[in-house]
Amino acid sequence: MITKRKYQLYKFSKKIISDKLYYQIQHYYMHKRYGKKAYWANLENPQTFNEKILWLKLNYRNELGNIVADKYAVREYVSQRIGEKYLIPMINVFPSPLNIDFNKLPNKFVLKPNHGSGMVILCNNKTELNRDEAMKKLLSWEKINYYYHGREWQYDGIKPLVVCEEMLESDEPLADFKFFCFNGVPKYVQVDFDRFTYHTRAFYDMSWKKQKFSTLYPLSEKEMPVPFNLKEMKEIASTLSKDFIFTRVDLYNVNNKVYFGEITLHHGGGNEPFNPFEYDKQIGNELFIEH
Repeated sequence: MITKRKYQLYKFSKKIISDKLYYQIQHYYMHKRYGKKAYWANLENPQTFNEKILWLKLNYRNELGNIVADKYAVREYVSQRIGEKYLIPMINVFPSPLNIDFNKLPNKFVLKPNHGSGMVILCNNKTELNRDEAMKKLLSWEKINYYYHGREWQYDGIKPLVVCEEMLESDEPLADFKFFCFNGVPKYVQVDFDRFTYHTRAFYDMSWKKQKFSTLYPLSEKEMPVPFNLKEMKEIASTLSKDFIFTRVDLYNVNNKVYFGEITLHHGGGNEPFNPFEYDKQIGNELFIEH
């Protein structure tokens, strides 16, 4: 969560710290904070996965970046490429939080600003929703230019809106599959477990073989069964990522029906420590950039 104080600090730092140095400081701090091998990112001759993600943030621009980063505009992008059937049904879109009439919304819904990441309000029962608190959050988020948080260029200039979507409901815990795609080729999928308790993480290759590494969170001892529609998800991830050197395509699998989640250009902002560390370099070898 970006507090007002943190946001002002991020914004002020833009005046005194170059993007390159800012990336290096964030990268070092994150590795130090999570007790992993802290190293100063080499952005002249990047070798690790994280270094190459940082290099892309600094040097690579794609005209589709602002579109896929916009939680509203990306819906049209997805619809044109794989069909609107993969979109989470939208209830409404509001030019400002002040335009929201909670009385007209269904009992369950999701509210999220279109111009950032990690900002979401989940409502499972409208009678229990603290509307004042929800509005306070939405109004504070509206004032944020998410670009300043990680200086990810694709967020700069997005006009704030509030998207209201239906709440996805599943017979089992909602499964979220994050496909790591290299030049349009999905190679790994990230699966998270127990996000709100003891958060762990696992990676699988496209043959659904569990990998021996994780990022940020401990490697999970749990196993995710092979998704029934893995082939369909791989094809979707490939189609949505083909215009990018690297991107992460997030998909939900709800009762064996696939829904689009989001497209992320810079996984973890290029700052998530690998465990074990040597996989940072190993996965980096699969990301080809010209520098």
